[in-house]
Amino acid sequence: MTGELEAQAYGVLATLAALLLMLVTGGVIYLTAIEWRDKRKRAQEALDSRTPVRKRQGQTRDQRKDPKQDRKNDKKKDKKKDPEKGRK
Repeated sequence: MTGELEAQAYGVLATLAALLLMLVTGGVIYLTAIEWRDKRKRAQEALDSRTPVRKRQGQTRDQRKDPKQDRKNDKKKDKKKDPEKGRK
């Protein structure tokens, strides 16, 4: 009699463990899908909000994304204007 109860308890526990495992797996899949969808939406919004290249050309150096590159370009222009400054 105790063997039957023990086997029945193990069956119930195994079923409960399988259900919990499926519940956790479903939750992970759901959260992954939601994060993937949100990431795609953010990337698309970033692409949509970019300024076209034609409009960026009129910006000042402070408004550009890479001021270091602008400084390098300015130095090259200065060397072309005054060749004596470029030599040391």
